[in-house]
Amino acid sequence: MVFVMILLYVVSGVNTKTNLNVVILEKNVHHNINGAYLITKLSYLISVMDSNKKSTTKGLCDNCKVCVGTMLTCTTCNEGYYVNSGSCSKCHLYCATCFNSSSTGCNSCKDGYFLTQISKCSGCASGCATCFGSTNTNCYTCKINYYLSATNTCNSCHYTCATCYNTLSYTCYTCRTYYYLSGTSCSSCAYSCATCFNSSSTGCYTCRNGFYLTDVSKCNSCSSNCATCFNSSSTGCYTCTNGYYLENTSKCSSCSYSCGNCFNGLSSGCYDCKEGYFLFEDSKCVNCYGGCSGCYGSSMSCYACENGFYSAGIDTCLKCPAECATCMDATTCTSCYYSYFLSGSECLKCDGSCYTCDGMNSNNCLTRRPYYYLSNGYCLKCDSSCRTCNGINTNNCLSCPPYYYYSSGSCLKCSPNCSTCNGVSENNCLTCKTYFYLTNGYCQPCDSTCYKCNGTTAYNCLSCNTGYYLSNGNCLECNSNCYGCVGTSTNCISCHTEFYLSNNSVVGVMARNEQIVLGVVKGFILTLIMENTITHVNHVETIVFFCETNEFCWGCNPGYYVVDASYCEKCLVENCQFCGYDLCYECYDGYYAFGYECHKCPSICTTCSGPFTTQCFGCVDGYYVFSYECLSCSSSCQTCSINSTNCLSCVQGERYLWNNQCLSCSNCVSGHCISNTTLCDMCQDGYYLVDGICISCGSNCATCSGSSSTCLSCKTGTYLVGSLCIVCDINCASTYCNVLLGCTKCNNGYYPINK
Repeated sequence: MVFVMILLYVVSGVNTKTNLNVVILEKNVHHNINGAYLITKLSYLISVMDSNKKSTTKGLCDNCKVCVGTMLTCTTCNEGYYVNSGSCSKCHLYCATCFNSSSTGCNSCKDGYFLTQISKCSGCASGCATCFGSTNTNCYTCKINYYLSATNTCNSCHYTCATCYNTLSYTCYTCRTYYYLSGTSCSSCAYSCATCFNSSSTGCYTCRNGFYLTDVSKCNSCSSNCATCFNSSSTGCYTCTNGYYLENTSKCSSCSYSCGNCFNGLSSGCYDCKEGYFLFEDSKCVNCYGGCSGCYGSSMSCYACENGFYSAGIDTCLKCPAECATCMDATTCTSCYYSYFLSGSECLKCDGSCYTCDGMNSNNCLTRRPYYYLSNGYCLKCDSSCRTCNGINTNNCLSCPPYYYYSSGSCLKCSPNCSTCNGVSENNCLTCKTYFYLTNGYCQPCDSTCYKCNGTTAYNCLSCNTGYYLSNGNCLECNSNCYGCVGTSTNCISCHTEFYLSNNSVVGVMARNEQIVLGVVKGFILTLIMENTITHVNHVETIVFFCETNEFCWGCNPGYYVVDASYCEKCLVENCQFCGYDLCYECYDGYYAFGYECHKCPSICTTCSGPFTTQCFGCVDGYYVFSYECLSCSSSCQTCSINSTNCLSCVQGERYLWNNQCLSCSNCVSGHCISNTTLCDMCQDGYYLVDGICISCGSNCATCSGSSSTCLSCKTGTYLVGSLCIVCDINCASTYCNVLLGCTKCNNGYYPINK
């Protein structure tokens, strides 16, 4: 009989082999020997044949600690198992050792449980790691963030402590992340530190995500899209924030618009999708059907619905009634749009004076419309002179419209030439309307050629009316063909309708801060303003509203509406482009008007008339409009029109555009597709270039040159020998197969052999 101290290396599939080699060592007993048998860590029974290191696999003893005889009889089981007719059966979940599988068959318990008189393992109190009873005074040891008191209770440490001691919860041994130990308490690190040794910005050990550690123990910010980084540049990233991917090993670039997270910037490079999309074939995120806020498998398989829609059975979202903001079904509203209130499960209309209400009567108002005030549930109209008020009288004003001033609760009209004032007299002006200038509180008229001035003569102009240009304070007439000019009469910057501008550059010199009125274009007074002394027009400014006379306005900028023909008020409805009072006639792109609100179009639409993907006027990149529906372009097209294969632009780096087709440049590096060919001038990793074509490297090469077998670098799990990539041993630890040195560390139970 052979009794030896051995270490056995068990290979995969050992139970299918008849013989194994046994490596004999003088030390390091890793297995149990019972007579002539060896039990491996994998519970295989090995019969030791003789001193020549021969052995035979006899069978498998699952979860057995001591397995004897040729019949594989287990006499002792691993922890968590008990002997049951010569084999090992699992104990109850809470038992460490047991004599049967029931909850009352325990000999001892796992941490967090104690043994009762009926051999059952019951849970310790919440702070106990081990205990001898169920109450909070029966603890042996405590969980992390708790300490054991003299009365055997586990009390919570102060929230800054990771571990603590004695009866003072803020007496810490160690601290949580973002704190450091100062005496026996934990103080805050600088914001950028994850761990630190003092509270200064140069006291960091490690950094929070979004920061990196400098040589002076300071955490500096990463570039905005880096989650972790090694410097502050845009090419210093280790990992990226959501919506970005790591490009060229250290730069975070934006995912496609529909991706939540991705592995490249293409529409077919998504790991997961943003809300309103689902992951389809080729890792592409496809828009959910109108009304779905989340879907799976197909665009019509909804698992969640947008506001204004409800779940109608499996996978379907249907539109709520028009007045419902949210609903449970077609007849049960749960919230209402403005000017409606919820009554049971219905949305009923408020009285016309209310903006929001809790009943249909005029005294059920909750909030007011513009130029009304709220009083005991009623919305009553302010006096016409007030912008806001707290009563119907002229002395109940809280604020005033333009061209009025506030005085003891009343809004009094300024002198006709004043824009703002502090009294009704002509000499109470603070600022003047266009074509007037301020002098000693009076607004005096400019010369007829001036748009703005600082005196009454023709030589006091600061800016000029349309058809004039400024020269030494004087507004001189432009050439008859010019609509606007700069510097000289013939230096036109815009023309009358029957002429065109032959040279787009403006070569005339404008004075600093000079302002020139170009005229009304699409309802706006366009002015040119020179902010610095330069020789071209700096920018065009649009006035918020324009007027037929000095007082009466007849149009406003988008997002505003005319009030009393004298000034412009911002639309009440958010995202509204053209409105009147509290109604929206037209919303900004990406929204559609419904009732008193602008609702967001389906995410696939750029413009739409309603909430469904069949109501689109324009589509995002990757889609085209067909019968008011956004349909997907071919996967090679970035944008397309008319049909899915009529490409307008191609997916960057993969294709080039020729006759509205995106032709493939297979396996080229992004941007290295030779124009109007399918050839490359540089290949992606894993390919080598032959006559403009990228050919695949050998299966184990990461990069190669000249031929598929001339490897420059190897894939994970292989290492480089000469120009070949050799597969690592199956028992090599996964991160220790060196591309140059081979296996430098083995899995447990093996040692490296020099090759």
